[in-house]
Amino acid sequence: MQKAIQEHSIVWIPYDEDSEIARQVKAPGDIELPFLVRGEESVKLNRGEGATVSEFDLLLGLLVEYFTPPMSATHKIKPYFKDVLMGLLERFRGQHGYDSIEQCIMVISAYLKENHGESFGLRALKTGLEIVPESLKIKEALSQKEA
Repeated sequence: MQKAIQEHSIVWIPYDEDSEIARQVKAPGDIELPFLVRGEESVKLNRGEGATVSEFDLLLGLLVEYFTPPMSATHKIKPYFKDVLMGLLERFRGQHGYDSIEQCIMVISAYLKENHGESFGLRALKTGLEIVPESLKIKEALSQKEA
């Protein structure tokens, strides 16, 4: 029996270059960042209440939205997003004891598929291939999904 899809929203949040998060991710100026807001936080957001977002929400948002930024001049900096994503993946790898960025992408993609649907898992794999283009595991997972 397949698990029910968890309530979620993708939210692009603008930050001034002087904001704490912009400094943390070393933004080259004012920036918008995608967050995958999940569960109760998504429900609160949809009711018009504020939501709390985390670094993990940003990691998920970047993996899912890497190829689909909103139409905004601030998103003409894909190499910057790649650097931010690599930094987040490295921290995730270290925090959870994974052997490689590739393994992190595979695990997170499976999580996204199980909790947020097939398309989110597929989008994360496509982003993963952009981040780790030599990955045979990601290529194989993509070819199975696209077959």
